[in-house]
Order: sequence, then structure tokens, then C-alpha cells
Amino acid sequence: MLGSIGLVLAITGLALAAGPDPQNPYAPWTAKCPTTLVTRTGSPSNGNQRLAKGEASYLKQRRQDITPPIWDSYLRDDNTGTTGYDVGLLLKNASTQGPRISTACSGGGYRAALYCAGSLSVFDGRDDSRIAPLLQLADYISGLSGGSWTVSSLMQNNLPTLYDLVLGSGGQQGWHINYGLFKPSATNFFDDTHESGGNSAYEDDMCRDVKEKALSYHLFNGTTASNFYDNDTPNAHASGLLWSSLKLTTNYSEFKSPIPIVVTTSRVNEDDPVTPRNTQFEFTPYTFGSYDPSLMATVPVEFAGTHANNGVPSNGCVRGFENAGFVVGSSSAMFNRLTDGYEDGENIPLAPLLVKARAQDLILALDASADVGGILDEAYTGYPDGTSLIATANRIATYFRSFTSFPPIPSSTDDFTDNDSWISPDIALTQRPTFFGCNTRGNGSMSSPDSYPIIVYLPNAGSNLDATTGYTEDTIHRATDFLDLARANAMKGYGDGEKAKDDNWPLALKCALVDRARKRAGMVRSQACKVQFEKCKSRFLICAPARRKRSGARIARDDS
Repeated sequence: MLGSIGLVLAITGLALAAGPDPQNPYAPWTAKCPTTLVTRTGSPSNGNQRLAKGEASYLKQRRQDITPPIWDSYLRDDNTGTTGYDVGLLLKNASTQGPRISTACSGGGYRAALYCAGSLSVFDGRDDSRIAPLLQLADYISGLSGGSWTVSSLMQNNLPTLYDLVLGSGGQQGWHINYGLFKPSATNFFDDTHESGGNSAYEDDMCRDVKEKALSYHLFNGTTASNFYDNDTPNAHASGLLWSSLKLTTNYSEFKSPIPIVVTTSRVNEDDPVTPRNTQFEFTPYTFGSYDPSLMATVPVEFAGTHANNGVPSNGCVRGFENAGFVVGSSSAMFNRLTDGYEDGENIPLAPLLVKARAQDLILALDASADVGGILDEAYTGYPDGTSLIATANRIATYFRSFTSFPPIPSSTDDFTDNDSWISPDIALTQRPTFFGCNTRGNGSMSSPDSYPIIVYLPNAGSNLDATTGYTEDTIHRATDFLDLARANAMKGYGDGEKAKDDNWPLALKCALVDRARKRAGMVRSQACKVQFEKCKSRFLICAPARRKRSGARIARDDS
């Protein structure tokens, strides 16, 4: 079982150099093995699930020194609404019992990458939207496929503002959106060396190598307009950038960044179908591996790619597989043993944030999936319909019931998209933010077996915005418009199907962010927050920011 960590990444028959190759920094190399290669993550059902030492240490320091004053300022800011809670009491033990929140960015290519960026700009404390400084408060930010492009680019480039990151302002080199990802209007984009730089033992690996190289040109600093077509400089275009090197950036080294997680699923053999039962893998700055019951083990991310049997290296260790381009390419590859996470239906990377040892109170789920419409549609648009959330709920209920929990959600996509259902009589769940799992039993402990975080579902609401937010390739040339529209969607809140900003949205979100923490502090839900949660429905526990009560709408009281 432990050997599958190596089976997924190790490419047999590949001759590796004895050290980093200055002329080909993309290629992996052999290295001395660490004292302990494989670490068991433990099981929540046995009460011994644990985080990697580096991850736990980073969170402890961040929660102790960085996030408490940000929480204090945010909760006392009347411009984002007043919860009615005693902030001092709520944050009395902030380093150990304070709010725990994360963000997840879905897959969907450039569409998802830009949707994640535009949405995150609203939740950046440096922004003037004044919705919530989630980027500064979050423990984790996960990404899958296109979402992983934004997450990785943001962290590797030292957490700039999102518009600067994408458009190349404020000292950033930008994503070079005027150049196509694979067809930048020039020949010799990749020469033979760049196409087969070290990880290519099979045709499919060559395809992935090309994609990884292309993504590195766009996402990471090292490429400029003047050197975009230069393939002769070995260290150009972040070709040797390692995923773990993000720990050296200023913001991360000062504990000011959330921990990024890139998610991928897997198949044992390259021709096997991908099913919900397949092991999901994660790359963090510290480890590569999985908390799934099928594996429950990690290796230091620097040694990802080492083949091991029962935790023992089979033929020495390798380094360099954690190339930053390789990591994001693996999360968006479709023909490899590490493959795009969307292939099992879970296009929002929630699994790592549902790990009990991470004990998250709330997850902001940004969904830019193309479930409805898509690239084959005449309008060339695609929008989410709740498929990913349903896939996650079903996967947990079927295979992982003893490992984690998920809040009750509607079981069909029709329930998500219906504009006049009993679940959402005013506006479809795909057209506005929805809070799933507002209420949970117990004292707010997120490590208990039946506890689950609040999921704040924020879909790319197509019918409320210009159709550009559904495009994939065309958004490359209209990035500013797309970012603005995604930003408007994130700011709008509940609304009434209009673009006008919902004045209750900031307070509703604030109430949700601290709801589990106030239970741990022994505090009753405040009247102000009860008003915001008044649209909770007793069956599915779905919440939305409060608005005028419509005749015939089913409202359930919430006395949690």
C-alpha cells in the first residue's frame, strides 16, 4: 500500500542524473534519502490522525502571531456589519480555539484560473471591497487544475494582489495573457530539449511535459515579453522552480500566507478509468501523499517520485519531481497516473480541507465548472450546476464515512438550478452564495466524527453576469473584463438576480465565519446572526443572507 506513493510518480526506466543538471534544471535527479521517507497520517476513526510537522508548526505560528489581530480588527469593523458578539470573548483563545477557514478554487482551465483570481480579489484585505479579508485569515487555499494555476502562481510570486498577478502590474510579470497557452503565435516555442526535459518516458508524459512548460511560462516569474521565445537559456521560464521553494518567499516565511494545496486524483494504470474510489493526492509545501483510507501516508514533497515498498526506498531516492510546473501540470493532466481531479467528478478540491486533523470551520468553495453548456455549446459557455458538491457528498457517504463528514446538500443538479424550488424559492442555488451546513451538533469541535464545516458555495453565476464568464480560451484576451465580472459576482451576495450589491452579504459571511468558533467559546448565536441565517431550512440546513420574506417562502427558525 505504501508503495503506491512511488508507483504514481516514479517513471521506470528513466535515467536520472546524480545531481541537478545546470543545463536542464527541469530534470529530476538522484539524492540521498531522508532518515524517514514515508510517514503514516493516522486515522480519525482511531483518533490518531495528524498533520505533517512542518504544516502543524507553520499553522501554530501563524495562528499565534499573525491572524488574531486581523480577526480582531475585522470583527470590530462596523463597515462589514456587527455580529453582536463579544469579540474579546470570541477570540480569547484565538490561537487554539479561534475561527479556522479555508478557500477552494475549482478546476476549469483559464476560466477557473481567472474566476478564482477575480473572486479572491474581493476577499483580499488589501482590496477596497471591504467584504472580508479571507486571504489573510485562511489556514489553507486549495486548487485543482485551473484553480491550481492561480493558487500556485499567487504563492510562488509572494502573494501579490490578484490583478497585479494576472495583468502584470505592480512589479509583477503577469500571466502574459496576450500569448496563447500552447500557440503563442510563433514557432519553436518548445524545442526538443524542452519537450523531453526529464520526466518523459511515455508519450503521455511528453504531453504533460509540454503543458507543464507552457504553464511555467505564464504563471511564474522568469518570463518576460523580451525572452518569451528564448529557449536557449537553461534557467529561463522558471524551468527549475521547485514547489517547496515557495516557503522561501517573504510572505510565507513570515507566516503571512495560507498554506497552498494542489490536488490531483490518480489511477493505478494509465488506461484505467478514474472513479470516486481512486486515491486523491495532494501537494503541500511540506508533503506529497494522501489522507484517503486507501493510503494514509505522505513523503516529504522534496522526495516525491521516489519509489517505495512498505515505506522503504526501492532503489535510492529522487528529487526534482516537485518542479512547480510539474505540480500544476499533474493537477490538470488527463492521460497520466496522476490526473486532473475533475475526472472523478470532484472539480472543487474540498477533500484535503475536510481532513479531520485540519479541523476547518468553514470552506469558501469557488466553482467555475462547466457543467451546463460548455465548450461544445453554440454559445461556447459553461457554468456550474452543483455536480462537484454532489460528487463530494456521494464519495464521502460511500467510501469515507468514518474518515470525514460533509453537510447535507440537495441530491440532484435540478435542485441546484431550479429558480423556483422549495429548497430555494427565490433564486437558484447556482445564482447566488449558499451556506450549506449552518447548524451542527456538539460544541463546535471540528474533530468530532459527526461534525462538518460550513460550505460557502460561490458559483460562477452565468445568467447574472455577462456571458464572458463562461468562456475558456477567449478569456485569455479579455482577462480584465473577466476579472471584473468575477469580482462583481463575489461582491453581489444574495441579491435578487441583479448586479446590485447585497448590503447584508458582508455581515452574513462574517456570522458564518465565526459560527463554529462561537460554539466552542460557549456563546449563543446572536440575534444579528440569527437574522442573517433566518432562511435556514430545517431539512437541508441551507442558509442564505437574509432578505425580505416573500409570501409562501418556507422559513425555519434557527436557535443554535
